[in-house]
Amino acid sequence: MTRYGLRARVITLTLAPTLIIGLLLSAFFSYNRYHDLESQVLNAGRAS
Repeated sequence: MTRYGLRARVITLTLAPTLIIGLLLSAFFSYNRYHDLESQVLNAGRAS
């Protein structure tokens, strides 16, 4: 049996999914924004 109490388990079960979802969303939006900026730079290069 573990020595962690109910409070530690509840905090872990609420913070872990929140952190995972936050990290995944930030990675997705950073990746998406990077590709948007890259395509914008390429389009600007073609236009000039």
